[in-house]
Amino acid sequence: MLKAVIFDDAPPIVIKGLQEMIDWSKYNIIIVGSATDGNTAMKVVNDLQPDIILTDIRKPGLDGLQLIEFVVDIFPEITCVVFSGFKEYDYVKKALKLGVVDYLEKPITIEKIEELIPQILAKIEEQKQYNSLKSQSKLSYKEQLERAAMELLFKGYNAEQKWKNIIDQLSEFEVQSVTVLTSSERLNWKEGTPSTYSVIELHLEDQFIYVFYKFSVITSYDRILEDDVDSLEAIVGVGTTMEKKEGTLKSYNDSLKALRYGQYVAEPGFHSYDELKRSYIFQKIM
Repeated sequence: MLKAVIFDDAPPIVIKGLQEMIDWSKYNIIIVGSATDGNTAMKVVNDLQPDIILTDIRKPGLDGLQLIEFVVDIFPEITCVVFSGFKEYDYVKKALKLGVVDYLEKPITIEKIEELIPQILAKIEEQKQYNSLKSQSKLSYKEQLERAAMELLFKGYNAEQKWKNIIDQLSEFEVQSVTVLTSSERLNWKEGTPSTYSVIELHLEDQFIYVFYKFSVITSYDRILEDDVDSLEAIVGVGTTMEKKEGTLKSYNDSLKALRYGQYVAEPGFHSYDELKRSYIFQKIM
């Protein structure tokens, strides 16, 4: 069921009436909490993370607008409705700009709320469909990115522009750099956030290739590895970090050289091309 909360400084009997005199269950809604001041309301939102908020626009402590700003920023999927008194139109305009579904003019009646509920449910359904389409779109881009990366490895520099274009479409943040790692075994990575990094995995014969497109600096791959570093048996070649997306193929080729060195010396762990290229042994092997 959808979780709803009511925030209003009206007498408790009024809030109780709204909770009990409306058959919320027939709308697949359950009232899970209430508050009479803004600070308590914020705690309720944090603790319960409801689907629907019905809130007075003016109340003690944190007012309704400040609460809505907080909700829109932290929990944008929550649907909000505001109660307003006479001559509070400036507040209502600001609330509507923030994205509330609608407003109800006081005094609040059961009839007014029941008339508004279908609109609330329609908004929630619309948001669900949008999120679903957004998820499918991202998945599609992810698949395109994997195919483009594979083409890059087989077709070389001729496929780099396509690779660059797809990264630009996929990324919410500007890609700062790209690094390719090639491993002798499959690795598990912690999931990055949209502002840190994203990684795609490619499997090519006996190699597991990991392409990191980064939105901030990664100082150590050990820290973002889900596997236990101390018991790591894989040999991993770390390619040169390229500031331009067009350098992905070079990073991959460098990672192969670092991998071959690690296999030659039979040492599990990470082997960085940038650190190895100054080594006499590495130069001799390569």
